[in-house]
Amino acid sequence: MDDQEELFKKIDSVINNIRIFKKEPEFSNELKKREERTPGLLGDDNETLRHLARLIAYSQNADSGLVNGMLAANTFDQVFESFDVSKVAKMDKNIIVNKYWIKKNECSVNTKWNQLTVIRQQGKIDSVIRCAISLQSIRVKHGSFVNLLSNSGIPLKLFSKTDIEIFWDRVDNLKKELTELEMPFYKNTTSLLHLLLHIGYPCLKPDLVVMKEAKKFGAIDCDSDKTSRNLKKAITFFQYYSISRNINPTVLDFYLLVDGGQQWAKGYIDQSYYSLNSKSLCPN
Repeated sequence: MDDQEELFKKIDSVINNIRIFKKEPEFSNELKKREERTPGLLGDDNETLRHLARLIAYSQNADSGLVNGMLAANTFDQVFESFDVSKVAKMDKNIIVNKYWIKKNECSVNTKWNQLTVIRQQGKIDSVIRCAISLQSIRVKHGSFVNLLSNSGIPLKLFSKTDIEIFWDRVDNLKKELTELEMPFYKNTTSLLHLLLHIGYPCLKPDLVVMKEAKKFGAIDCDSDKTSRNLKKAITFFQYYSISRNINPTVLDFYLLVDGGQQWAKGYIDQSYYSLNSKSLCPN
């Protein structure tokens, strides 16, 4: 048995163990949602901007529970005019901050979900505005962001080593194009992979937990190395595992988040999993 297969068997063991502790029907419902993701989620440019903005809101270690509440209260939709690209592109970050950035000592129970501060970084507001501006440029050159993705040649399924090589070649090309079109956030490897994962492409998001899991399973030597080369090495390892075990990479991403103790994912299994498997938990 080769070394890679030995590492894959360790992942098998973790997945089988997680299944023992899963909470139903929540666990299976999440897996089903991940299996059903498609690029069609993005819709028109306005809906695309909504998805881009929401992923930005969750980024950089924002509290997912607080962000969930803020989004459910439609605060983001109100601030960004239902994500009308033409309107958002004309917005001024400072005006939004002065109007909506409620400081903690000014908050009340009634305004808990009506504050932008749950996204943590004011710079994210500027990123959403710049996304809208970039989408306008993309519309001129490619017709829409969905067209750009459709024509990127990124495979929706992986069946072989060649497919994985094509995946990364096309992702690199897309990154170059997004850089040229001044798209914030998503010209970076981690954020772009997060977006692709979100709409059903066969990858994982190389965030803190997934990178720690990659180190744990022997895919990489250092989980704090954020270079594109190291991120690619980690995700490629998991893509090979996905092909070997015929498991959707988006589903594998969920199992890794659960095993690593990601705050949101922990809610899908009985917490005794972590006391019985103390080496699984990755600090957030």
